[in-house]
Amino acid sequence: MRNSARERRAWSACFQGATSRAGGSWFLNPRALALPQRMTYSQSQAARVRKALAGRKEITEKEMFGGIAFLLGGNMCVGIHGDDLIVRIEPATTEAMLKEPGAKPFDLAGARAMAGWLLVAPAGYRTEATLQTWVARGVGFASSLPKKRPGRKR
Repeated sequence: MRNSARERRAWSACFQGATSRAGGSWFLNPRALALPQRMTYSQSQAARVRKALAGRKEITEKEMFGGIAFLLGGNMCVGIHGDDLIVRIEPATTEAMLKEPGAKPFDLAGARAMAGWLLVAPAGYRTEATLQTWVARGVGFASSLPKKRPGRKR
């Protein structure tokens, strides 16, 4: 994939005035330009989830996991990462839910998958009925958890 001229200029600005140490490591220019931020989740899938959650008053949105999360009482219930749906479920049901169409373990960083978290490929929530089923599972679990108190700003 080719980089745009803007991206190449941004990267080269990062290394302007870079200095090396005896060990040969390079330091980035602290005044480097920020690269343009890219959306890492499907806006259209996020809109579908918003529609499925419409009417629920305590839902908030937060960007996390390189995607967008929908929280109920401060607890994540569902989200979107790329085109995949993130669903939080009862940990004891993880193995059974992995047998559902499109469901796969939640392991974004290549680490061990966490029980109680799933990714569902678009084929697994293609229809509004299947999306609603997965959203209901996530909302059901998140609503069983105690509400989180708002965190302090640092």
